[in-house]
Amino acid sequence: IITVEGDPVGKGRPRFTKQGRAYTPKKTKEYETRVRRAWIETGGPYLDGNIQVHIDAYFRMPSGWSRKKMAEMDGKPCTKKPDADNILKSILDGLQGAAFEDDKQVTRCTVEKYWSRFGCAVIDVELFKE
Repeated sequence: IITVEGDPVGKGRPRFTKQGRAYTPKKTKEYETRVRRAWIETGGPYLDGNIQVHIDAYFRMPSGWSRKKMAEMDGKPCTKKPDADNILKSILDGLQGAAFEDDKQVTRCTVEKYWSRFGCAVIDVELFKE
């Protein structure tokens, strides 16, 4: 299990140069690098075989909210952007080559989004258990 500090970042749509070459947006690339670095720094294993991934995505509550509203919403489901599938894509791309060879190995995945006082992603990657 690893924790990546800061609000989770969804996979951005590919951008194109004037010459027509596609590239990943800078914000997405930086987040994928942070995910990869967190996995390596915590000594996460390299997994071979079928994999399951669980992600708890915590989003920092807006500073404009009252203390009462923050206390009320802390830990409640969050429906703000980015979408859960885009969070999953950016995290899997970040882990590819560090935690596993290819994201085609992922046979089960869950993403849950919550409001929190601090933004982070808690990522659990392990061999698939039936």
